[in-house]
Amino acid sequence: MPAPMEDLGPCEMTWDPDGTPVNLKPFFGGVKLRDSGIVKDIFEDGQGETPVDAVDMGRIVEVESIMTRPNITQLETVIMGSVKSGAGTGTTLKVSNTVGNPLLAQAKELRIKPAVDNAASADTSEWVHVWKCYPVIDKEIIYDTTGQRVWKVNWKCFPSDETGKINEIYRYGAQV
Repeated sequence: MPAPMEDLGPCEMTWDPDGTPVNLKPFFGGVKLRDSGIVKDIFEDGQGETPVDAVDMGRIVEVESIMTRPNITQLETVIMGSVKSGAGTGTTLKVSNTVGNPLLAQAKELRIKPAVDNAASADTSEWVHVWKCYPVIDKEIIYDTTGQRVWKVNWKCFPSDETGKINEIYRYGAQV
């Protein structure tokens, strides 16, 4: 019998936009992978509003991560149009407007690794590999005394066009 998926606990996520994987932890509020099937109902006049069939029209896969206390490098990684600058390792993040920027060409693999004893699992059969992802920031900064400021990132996920993974969006478990 196959091992069950991990039921509970936090994770680490890495994304590799330029050849150097960036660890995007810590998170507060979780990381969510959503896989929503899309079907279109087929109707016939004689059946009124009752569908007589349905057609599979694909799926929408999205990952939502809520980062807390990110560093400048992490923010530069997930905010399109951003560049860090400043003395040393960069102390300032400049964010510019980007329009007409195609995301698939810049999409890279996102790895989600469950945490075991406060460290990312080294067992790759427990990882989720989302082949083509691109981060879209959804930030609302609230300065008050009751809430913690977090950086919500919605990851757009696309089917892979790479040999050996054509049309795959993600994989959970060991490589076969």
